[in-house]
Amino acid sequence: MSLRSGLRARVSIKSLSYAAYKHSAWSTRSHLPKFNSEGLAKYRTYATDNNPPPGSDARTSNVPWGEPITKASPSGNSTSSSKTTPSGTQASGASPSHTSNSDTTTKASAGGAGSTAGGEPASPEFEEFVEREEATVQSKYAPVWTALAIITMSLAAFGLGRVWHDMPMWPREVRRDLFSGFQANRRGDNTMGILNLSRAWETAKSLPIEKFGEYPFLKLSGIAIALAGAYDASGHTELAYEIYQEALSQLQDFTTPGAESSDASSRSLRGDLSTAERVRAVAISAKLGELARKLHKPPMEEEKWLAYSVETVLRDIMGVESVKNEVTAKGRDSDEIAKDVTEAMKLPPLWALRHDLAAPFEALGSFYARNGNPKFAMPLYFQAISLLMPPSPQVTSRRDKCRAAHIMGQISELIIRAGSDGAGVDHQALVEAETWAKTGLGITTEARRSFKEREGICEVAYAFMLYNLALIRELSGDQSKARELFVESLDQSKAIGFREGIKNAEKAIRVVGQEPVTISSLLPY
Repeated sequence: MSLRSGLRARVSIKSLSYAAYKHSAWSTRSHLPKFNSEGLAKYRTYATDNNPPPGSDARTSNVPWGEPITKASPSGNSTSSSKTTPSGTQASGASPSHTSNSDTTTKASAGGAGSTAGGEPASPEFEEFVEREEATVQSKYAPVWTALAIITMSLAAFGLGRVWHDMPMWPREVRRDLFSGFQANRRGDNTMGILNLSRAWETAKSLPIEKFGEYPFLKLSGIAIALAGAYDASGHTELAYEIYQEALSQLQDFTTPGAESSDASSRSLRGDLSTAERVRAVAISAKLGELARKLHKPPMEEEKWLAYSVETVLRDIMGVESVKNEVTAKGRDSDEIAKDVTEAMKLPPLWALRHDLAAPFEALGSFYARNGNPKFAMPLYFQAISLLMPPSPQVTSRRDKCRAAHIMGQISELIIRAGSDGAGVDHQALVEAETWAKTGLGITTEARRSFKEREGICEVAYAFMLYNLALIRELSGDQSKARELFVESLDQSKAIGFREGIKNAEKAIRVVGQEPVTISSLLPY
């Protein structure tokens, strides 16, 4: 089944029930759209052909969100709102990739992933980072944290985190500049850090790729990521965007006809990349989408990078043939390959990277949710959950359970949005939304109990799910329970020092039960 039909026709948000989802997702997962690169390409073409007219707001809809609504009643009967489809057009710009016999590479546009403040490459703990983003519209309970990105890309940072301990891994020609660049960044001297890392990056591009030894593109792109992180930390985000895109071009295939003149978001990856290097490409393209939004670029720019990251997961990582080819080429099984990658580049085992593969689906789903397209967002959220919580006998980490629970909260909000009209919220939509919210809260509660110490991802998800469930209780007319849950969310946010959660819950407690209640005030984007 194509992604287009999965997003447009098969997924009827109001008809989604947790019971149906649980039966299929944890057993057969038969209801999930069959994502593939061909279907995604067709969907992106559809989105391009259905751009909003010039001057229109992609977030507008025919639902009068700002009008007062009444509480839902058991007989509530409303239809899903239709949303304007965001643009899916593609921008131009690309550069030739680094080939094994090339001496120079031209510069492309860029984006990147995984550096902490000061330009120092992020450690594995960087995956615990939670992006807190304010809503863009005023609301009674603003914001509702639907933009919280619990899932983040961490792999792009790996490979350089121990660079000063593992200098022999890099070619002799770049070692001194790399070391000097990192030392400068650690001292807080970003200017010298950028100067040295820039020199290392230019030198690295001029070297034959064989100079980098095993996993060469992981090392090569790692230098670019460090440089881009230094630029971003210094406030030069546009330059970081360019370097990241240049790094991505090093991982792409330029041997096919027309590749050099094509847009970077439409190129395939090189055929000789390892699995870890392919995941690196996913992380970089996802970071490009993040920076496109940060730089206030047109929505289509953010969309094209996020869609490309999803496309890359489907085509270049989850594809059976690509995995089989790598195993065959090395003459070893996948466990041995995973061990080699882990030991050589200080990477976590591949099974631990499940959230890196789920992140693009969650990010693209959030993009469509923000831009008023819940029907496009829903199957992407489902796919992210299915990656994070696969059926048994596969084991799911507690962190991934909390990430999945957070997405369940996002799904519950989308169901409410789709089940509302100007007069109220459909009763069945509220029931289904509450089921998702309670399930997510239950998963988070269980995961928290299994940790001896507080786990950042689960603690934030727990505060979010309490707040989410409180909103549903408020819409259902149960003001007493809503207030109780808001207070619990406030206490949890205070316990973990979550400023946004404290602010949101305190405001909600002050106004709970007041009239009129509007959908826009409860579920802002």
